[in-house]
Amino acid sequence: MATDDRRSRWDNWQWIKRVFLGRHRPDPFCWNCGKPYPWATREQRIGHLYNLIDFQDDLDEADRLTITEQVAVLSKPEASDEQRIKAGNVIKRLAPKMWEAALPILQTVLSAEIRRQLL
Repeated sequence: MATDDRRSRWDNWQWIKRVFLGRHRPDPFCWNCGKPYPWATREQRIGHLYNLIDFQDDLDEADRLTITEQVAVLSKPEASDEQRIKAGNVIKRLAPKMWEAALPILQTVLSAEIRRQLL
């Protein structure tokens, strides 16, 4: 048992060295709840929104395309608040399951005013 403990500590030490020396990048999102960690970049967060679309089995191709376009509107820095609110409402209407899964990411990407009106 002591050998297993030592091996476990050794493996942990090797993992810590890889993380701090830059040879391993920690995951940007929690595997349990989907919330982004503080080191997740904006691009990773937006990419995760697009990935969520792929997991929506109940969407037809037209709705999938519409939602993809609406995520693009949400992620554009130059989009107005009105455009983003409209895009969010379209996503909520067409893919409520995706909307629920996307909430942890949307809360970190959208401004406080937009969150107040959408969430």
